Amino acid sequence: MSYLFQSISESCFSEKKLQLFRRLLACIFILQCIPLADATTILGMDIDQLARDAEFIFEGEVIAIQSRQDNGDIISTYVTFTVSE
Repeated sequence: MSYLFQSISESCFSEKKLQLFRRLLACIFILQCIPLADATTILGMDIDQLARDAEFIFEGEVIAIQSRQDNGDIISTYVTFTVSE
């Protein structure tokens, strides 16, 4: 009888350990993900203010996009347009 009681208590104890281990793993996973969750802010744009500040405005179509590393570590994106108006 004591062997049966010991066996039952050991299986319950191991189940509690398993639950604790799962919770610990979940906490570690969540804590590891926190630095990856960077916030992004999108600024509201006033189209009238953008038009007033623009050097020029045109209507056209993008025909090519190319990114390349210029002098140093700066990466620039070059966009080629066809201007329709």
